[in-house]
Amino acid sequence: MKGFQFFVVNLVFILCFAAFAFAQTEMTPTPTPFKIGLVETEAFYDKETGIREIVETNDKLEAELKPQKEELLLMS
Repeated sequence: MKGFQFFVVNLVFILCFAAFAFAQTEMTPTPTPFKIGLVETEAFYDKETGIREIVETNDKLEAELKPQKEELLLMS
């Protein structure tokens, strides 16, 4: 009989401590889905419909860096 009482008392303590442990855990919020947008930047460099300032700057840079580009192509 004492063994059964010991078992019941321990079972009650275990259940109480388990309830306390579950009561202290925090609910994690569900993450919001990411929204990703893609921008086709190649359209900016189109000579007819692109952005004029970007096209002009790109042409200037291509002309300025043409000798270095050709040198690198000859090295490879």
